[in-house]
Amino acid sequence: MNKLTKLLILFILAFSSLSSQNKVEDSLVKLLKVEKNNHNRLTFLSKLVEVCDIGDNLKYSNKIIQEATNLQKKTTDTAQLKKLQIAIAKAYEYKSIYYQDNKFYNQKKAVEALEKASKIYLKLNLWDEYVRVVRTIQVIYSKKGDSYLELQTLKNALETTTKYNAKIYMAKYIHQLARFYADISDTINALNYANKGIELEKEINDPKRLAKGYLLGGEFYNKINHPKKAIILLNDALERFKLAKDTSSQIDCLIGIGESYKLLDDYTNSKKVLLDAKMLAKNLVEENNKDLAPIYELSLLEFDFNHFEEALKVQTELMKESKKRNYLGAIATGHQEFARIYFKLKDFKKAKTYAMQSLEFMRLYASLKQEVKLEEICYQSDSVLGNYGSAFSHFQKFVQLKNKLNVEEIKKESAKEQLKIKFQKEAEKQNENYIEEKKKQKTITNYISIGLFSMLIIALLVFYNLRKSQKTNKIIAKQKTEVEIQKHLIQEKQNEILESITYAKRLQQAILPPTDFINKYLNNNFILYVPKDIVAGDFYWAEIIGEHFFIASADSTGHGVPGAMVSVVCSNCLNRAIKEFKVTETGKILDKTRELVLETFEKSAEEVKDGMDISLLSINTKTKRVFWSGANNPLWYIQNNELKEIKGDKQPIGKTDYPKSFTTHQIEVKESTTFYLFTDGLADQFGGPKGKKFKYKQFEDLLISNCTKTMNEQFHQINQQFISWKGNLEQVDDICIIGIKI
Repeated sequence: MNKLTKLLILFILAFSSLSSQNKVEDSLVKLLKVEKNNHNRLTFLSKLVEVCDIGDNLKYSNKIIQEATNLQKKTTDTAQLKKLQIAIAKAYEYKSIYYQDNKFYNQKKAVEALEKASKIYLKLNLWDEYVRVVRTIQVIYSKKGDSYLELQTLKNALETTTKYNAKIYMAKYIHQLARFYADISDTINALNYANKGIELEKEINDPKRLAKGYLLGGEFYNKINHPKKAIILLNDALERFKLAKDTSSQIDCLIGIGESYKLLDDYTNSKKVLLDAKMLAKNLVEENNKDLAPIYELSLLEFDFNHFEEALKVQTELMKESKKRNYLGAIATGHQEFARIYFKLKDFKKAKTYAMQSLEFMRLYASLKQEVKLEEICYQSDSVLGNYGSAFSHFQKFVQLKNKLNVEEIKKESAKEQLKIKFQKEAEKQNENYIEEKKKQKTITNYISIGLFSMLIIALLVFYNLRKSQKTNKIIAKQKTEVEIQKHLIQEKQNEILESITYAKRLQQAILPPTDFINKYLNNNFILYVPKDIVAGDFYWAEIIGEHFFIASADSTGHGVPGAMVSVVCSNCLNRAIKEFKVTETGKILDKTRELVLETFEKSAEEVKDGMDISLLSINTKTKRVFWSGANNPLWYIQNNELKEIKGDKQPIGKTDYPKSFTTHQIEVKESTTFYLFTDGLADQFGGPKGKKFKYKQFEDLLISNCTKTMNEQFHQINQQFISWKGNLEQVDDICIIGIKI
């Protein structure tokens, strides 16, 4: 190779980072075609595999392995042989990168290539390279959620490092195994490996490593809720880091001790230790934001002990510093903490504002747990503030995300249990293999002296079958326990959702007028209100403005939680129509209510067609004049044992294609007139001997046959008829019937 070519090679290798990838690759390919020297070719190939497109990795990696293997056969120089083996190991790593790519993914081949590389590094005593490759294998299994193979990788690495007595690396894998078992809640194995790790660090007797080992041990014991043991280890680590003048690690120790005291409900000592950490952190360079960690822990401490004003001060200090450094992660977390604190301080407006700001970040990084907490703060804050449309939207998102989180948590718990079962079965299988081996040995011995040991063989067979039966029973018992655990988890999650729905019930009950209020203006009435679920889409409403008393029976879109949230919106709009806009004519009240309902739902990004059907009655308390308007629902009233009907306008309170003004009807009231306002729940109820609908005709006959009775008696007759008709069938809709006698 001439001098010009050599200079060109050096130029390409030295300045490849300054050129485009394609140009460097093209230049190397051209040189490779003309180059005859095998060592130079290997140099070109090694550079090519670094800069080439992922699709060419396999091609160039295989060429390196082939040419380096051939060169080994011709080389006797030890140093040169080592270089060639390293080149082969690196090529196997690049092959693995090819098989890890989504386009060419093959987990088995990726791991096989890395295992070949690890064997070469092990043979050359290159431990750092070996550890790096093992870590890559572990990550491959972890990404695919194969915890069993991840564990086997760690155990194999520990076995290998133990074989070579590489104690520093043995300690590394022992610590990793302790954390692995802690993550799957296998406390016995986790403690076993944690203690092994600490003992091995003592044996290695490297002051820095031993201090780090105590720190890891302390953090581990906090994780499994053994704070007293954690404090001992963390204090030991702290003293060693003080001698080494390692400020950053001292802060880690103090934060860990603060967490231990918090687990022990010792607020005073926890705060003292965290304040010490904060003072110490002032000496740190701000580059890695480590100095902010104690402030964050102080904020959590004050919150956890219900010192919300103090938590607000600490969080404000932390946010100020985070914004100054443009530390986005801390800013997003800070907004979430502000939302939690302001909610506890009952400043719901600020709580909602900060929750919404934090939600944008959490959605970007798919932080599901945080999203659930923030959506809960949003819907509860909106409910208190009277923003019912927004509360409804956030409540739906909360329930949806909560269900998703519950499913994920159940899957994780199930995966952990399955992993434990797999470990147990493997141990049982090994035990059974051992028993089988012993059985074979016994059989050989028995052939030698068959007569003497025949009874012993029978006894062993009986014992073996008994053991096998016991193991089978244990497995069945364990599986039963696992089913109970899953059942408990599901029940727990259902209870959480039920609590949220019960909270929604309290919101809905707040909009229903008290019985005493209605009786004050209508001394002869009844209200039959039977929700289908815990909360309802049907509701009744009453209000007094001057000499006008209003009462209504309404049916919101849907039932259950969605119907209840719509009913809150509609009730609020009715109140605004008469109180804020001073409307007293029934038809115009419904016009204004429709306008306000549409205005509320227009804020949604999606088209919302929710609303309500309603029967609205107005009674002038002085003149006794009666007016009525209806949206889809009719008014029935009985005079002289004759039932009369006024049909409502055929349009809902909500979005409709051809809206028109609602009609106001004036009714001539004679002596002993009884009015009935109702929704469609009773008429639509299936039941009776043939499982058919109750229908309006039967409802009409029921009212006429009982019209001479007192309102209390009518209430019981209608309720009893409903229960009898429904029988064992499910209630199909909410029921709301109001009777008024004038």
